[in-house]
Amino acid sequence: MREDIFPENQDDDLQWTHLIDDCRRAIKNGTLEDLVISEEEFEYLLEYFAEEAEDEIVAALARYAYDKHPYSTEIILRYSDVLIAQNKPRRAVEILASQFSLDPGNGDICFLLGRGELKMGNLQEASDYIQKAIALNPEASADMFSTAGEDLVEMEEYQMALDYFDKALEYDKEEITLYDDIAFCLEKLKRTEESLSYYQRYLDLDPFSDYVWFNVGTLYAKEKNYDKAMEAFEYAIALDPTNSSAIYNKAIVYVDTGRYELGINTFKELLKLEPENIYAYITIASASLKLDDYESASEYYSMALSLDREDIDSNTGMAYIGMLTGDYFNALLYLRIIADSTEVDYTMLQEQILIAFKKTGLPEYLVYYLVSQYYLNETENFGIYAEMLAMTDDLWINKLYSLLPNLKNDNAIAKKLLKRKTR
Repeated sequence: MREDIFPENQDDDLQWTHLIDDCRRAIKNGTLEDLVISEEEFEYLLEYFAEEAEDEIVAALARYAYDKHPYSTEIILRYSDVLIAQNKPRRAVEILASQFSLDPGNGDICFLLGRGELKMGNLQEASDYIQKAIALNPEASADMFSTAGEDLVEMEEYQMALDYFDKALEYDKEEITLYDDIAFCLEKLKRTEESLSYYQRYLDLDPFSDYVWFNVGTLYAKEKNYDKAMEAFEYAIALDPTNSSAIYNKAIVYVDTGRYELGINTFKELLKLEPENIYAYITIASASLKLDDYESASEYYSMALSLDREDIDSNTGMAYIGMLTGDYFNALLYLRIIADSTEVDYTMLQEQILIAFKKTGLPEYLVYYLVSQYYLNETENFGIYAEMLAMTDDLWINKLYSLLPNLKNDNAIAKKLLKRKTR
């Protein structure tokens, strides 16, 4: 009956389009193995889903296709590519090596063998296979070098990746993405000036890439060349007003250069795009503190806490504001949340905690002051105030030990904390 609908000379692809939805449903329902699919239909589906970047479907389909047609070169190539992407290169190399022995003139198999060896860290074997693949398929040289470079970037082998991208560029100087790839590797290798020069070469070909302008701005910001950074971020935002990363970094540059009001306003623009960006709320609050605007700081720290009640920076900020404004009992609520964390900014808190202890006489503040001195490595000061804690109830000594369990191994400190007991 299908022969009546689709004449023999009609494109096979048109006859197989119905399989696309069938395949999606089968994978969703876990019934893929119930589908009866020919080798040619598998190849069609694998190519379609690969072009659509539906990687999960490609992975499931390639595995099933290989089970059904383990001698098909095209299916072996697809399945091996999936295995390499899934960080299973050893299995991929086993399958490919077996097929390569039967088809030693196949450049695609040879190249995938090179990628598999790369993933296993066998860099010389990988290089040998890739060079052989290029000799077998020279018109694909640029793509092969570029793909291998991407694998090396994933492995954080940036120098070797750079070498491969350079070789790809020798074969295809018009491939604009290579300038971005090379610039990225140079950035990772801390060769900033060279990285910027390759980003500029990219922009010479495409000055309307907000993504690359953002990268340029980030590099300049790292170098503390804030004027150039700001210029690049503004270009990125002009090209795409919804580029939230560029807006965020622009705001950070304002804050880092002491232009707090501009930073706050820019972060507020970001929050229109990303109303749940906790870092924007925290940085607005921190900038407000720099302006002595405690009311706004408290408001934005509270907004951050509505997104994450346990956030260390926000609880630290609220504790700091509470102590700074004399609301010592409220400040304790926030200190209790952060006291057992090793990520607290005690340089910000230590002075106010000590003031709070002296004004209130509450031993709980003394405990938190000792915690701050411990993490700031203020050994002498810690010893002095440990002796003061020894004069309080055992409850507070036990509290200190619960927050700093390693203290039990410090005999000198233990003696200071036990002084009261031995009198």
